[in-house]
Amino acid sequence: MNKIISLVLALFLIGCGGGGAPESTANVTTEEKGNVQQTEQENTVYTADKNGKITTIALSGTSEDIAVSKDALFVAKGEDGIDIVKIGYNDTISSELITAIDGINARSISLSEDGTKIHVLNEEGYVNIINITNLSNPIKERVTTQQEIQKFRLTKDGNYKYLPQGEKGLEIYDISNPATPELIKTFNKSNVYDLVLVDKDTKALIAAGTTGINLLDITTPTQPNMTVNFSIQGGTKGLSLNEEQGLLFVANGDKGVLVYHLNSVLDKISQ
Repeated sequence: MNKIISLVLALFLIGCGGGGAPESTANVTTEEKGNVQQTEQENTVYTADKNGKITTIALSGTSEDIAVSKDALFVAKGEDGIDIVKIGYNDTISSELITAIDGINARSISLSEDGTKIHVLNEEGYVNIINITNLSNPIKERVTTQQEIQKFRLTKDGNYKYLPQGEKGLEIYDISNPATPELIKTFNKSNVYDLVLVDKDTKALIAAGTTGINLLDITTPTQPNMTVNFSIQGGTKGLSLNEEQGLLFVANGDKGVLVYHLNSVLDKISQ
């Protein structure tokens, strides 16, 4: 009889929620938690100056070019090689040098599409492919030609490719048929060392060298139109965008890497 009473009591407690998880968390799925975290990231507000600059990431040497992933920054530093920096996004933006790679006169840098490698253009015009699966232990895989691996930007619909040509400007390709890419426009009214696509791929921010950043209207890719300049003291040859955080990273030579609110920059140059 005592066993029957104990069993009935246990079933009653379970039915009332006794001994179980609190109701406030029991009904939250993994997907729902992920959405909450994403919302919190999107609502992060960083203190910025009147131009939208949040912070400067100081580095030894010079920042020739940059590439940014979800949580890391890769800096081409000319004769000083490459820095790999961990970036934290909390109430403030933090940075910590993970490792440095020497032996490469690094002039330009980009990420592979899958984010597992960096492509580093050296002074001689060759591209070093470096595996960054383990950020603390990057592995140099091979060296190839610039013709095989170029730094470019693709529109999200996969129809257009934008290929920076430095002092020669920008080449725009129609790649809607990948088998037969077609050069549809050469834009040469500005130096174009790098660019990021913004505003649903209707605009491009261009790293124009000593003049800073130019805004290019590419609503019609065959008729790019340069509209305005965003002056940056010291200029820039490298831009990279963390879309998830809405932050623009700018290689600013010996001044380091500048971090801006993307929307603030767009608002500033649209005035």
